Amino acid sequence: MKDLDSRNYDIRDIEIDPRFKIAYKEMLLTLGVWFLFMVVSLVVAYTLGKGPVDQYTYVLGMPAWWFGAVVVSAIFAVIVIYISQFVFTDVELTDEPTQTLTTRNRNN
Repeated sequence: MKDLDSRNYDIRDIEIDPRFKIAYKEMLLTLGVWFLFMVVSLVVAYTLGKGPVDQYTYVLGMPAWWFGAVVVSAIFAVIVIYISQFVFTDVELTDEPTQTLTTRNRNN
């Protein structure tokens, strides 16, 4: 195993690949949306589903807590589709990217 201090360059001189910055921002956005989805789903299901079973309210034959979770899931599915189509950036995976394309200007 090589000694990590035996390199002949300064680690601060290395330029960070812009693709890593893009991927990091997209990762934070993805985790944020997932966390928000988890919290909202749990809050909706818990608040609509607490209490005795014989006092549940029903919407379209489903318990309200289940219907609420389905609606929240559908809303977040639309949010995820929007983010993947209009926010996330396509990047080249080769060593030398020629151009960074977003989904908005891909067809131009």
